[in-house]
Amino acid sequence: MISSKVHSTPRIRSAASAVLALGLMMGCGGGGGDSATANRFAFTQGTITGFGSIIVGGVRFDDSKAQVIDDDDQAHDRGELKLGMTVEIRSDHVRTASSGSGRSADARHIRFGSELVGPATDIVPSTTGGTFKVLAQFVDVDKNTVFEDSLAGGLSMIQPDDIVEVHAQFDTTTGRYLAKRIELEPNAMFFKLRGIVSKLNAPRFNIGDAVINFGGINPAELPNNFAEGLKVRVRLEKAKNIDGEWVAVSIRTGVRKVEDHNESEVRGVITEFPTAGDKTTFKIGDLLVKTDANTKFPNGTTGIDLGARVEVEGAIVDGTLMATKVELEDEHDIAGQPENELHGVIEQMGPAGTNTFMVRGVNVHFDSLTTTFVRGTASDLGMGKAVEVRGKLAADGVTVEATLIKFEL
Repeated sequence: MISSKVHSTPRIRSAASAVLALGLMMGCGGGGGDSATANRFAFTQGTITGFGSIIVGGVRFDDSKAQVIDDDDQAHDRGELKLGMTVEIRSDHVRTASSGSGRSADARHIRFGSELVGPATDIVPSTTGGTFKVLAQFVDVDKNTVFEDSLAGGLSMIQPDDIVEVHAQFDTTTGRYLAKRIELEPNAMFFKLRGIVSKLNAPRFNIGDAVINFGGINPAELPNNFAEGLKVRVRLEKAKNIDGEWVAVSIRTGVRKVEDHNESEVRGVITEFPTAGDKTTFKIGDLLVKTDANTKFPNGTTGIDLGARVEVEGAIVDGTLMATKVELEDEHDIAGQPENELHGVIEQMGPAGTNTFMVRGVNVHFDSLTTTFVRGTASDLGMGKAVEVRGKLAADGVTVEATLIKFEL
């Protein structure tokens, strides 16, 4: 495997103005085009599946001018965005190429954040991924989970009590997290947990099976309407107290509110149907979406289920997206796996005979039998060559197995 040192980027923890956080949720004019799209924006929630600049939900977002912040409102370099990270993007109107292939947009604000930081326990690897716990929360790993390079090989490379950071999707029906990216975080200053408050009995509450003591937090610093059922993000001390409870350092709302806009395009995965048996209202991440008799479904309502990737258009009013159109999106799956797409120059060639190279900090493997080459051959690969790579995540959770390598002009 190619050394990860080529693309490792230190985390930037410089102070950032709260204006950045507000800016993420504010809309501004579109990126040109006709009057029908000039004032529209897109709000996308999802997982980074490629680079060029970043690719989320099949859309290629140019992040060269974007403000990048984490969920603590800290500024970051765009080079810290990694495959498998969960992000929220506010961009200009999403454009379709005149050839009819490919969609793109100019990102204005990108926010990323993990769900869990803490010690890994109860690790059970399997041939399909496995399960483990972080802060008493169940985390599922599947064939789409991306691991940092030092964890090539997947869940079996994590040792008990290793401190990990997990980018994940929370399933409200099961209370479990599906890991999208896992990194080692041995130098974490605090642990972190995002989830639903339960068993509230001051000064304690639960998130799942984790018991949290918040007695040291000033009541004025708690989220508004702090109560059972509220989604929160809790920063924790790294050691439990004498009673075996995690100690909260801060508690903030875990819901990221989107500001109101007359026109919007939202892309993401359906994460919840708040009312059982009612599919007219659902959530994309934390955003509530409502449909009615006037909502258009171009390809029907079949498939509007938990986990479905959708594109929704409409107006955001009081934090709710009033849908005028709901459409299922094609994830370009390869044998049930979302396609990874990379655009960039070859940064490093692997050792002779390994058929590997690196693009945008991602290891790529090619094979003479299964990889299609366009505008060149394997012998043309070399440092500095601009390529487009398409493929799927390998079993090691780190490498992209290329099905297509196209030399870009």
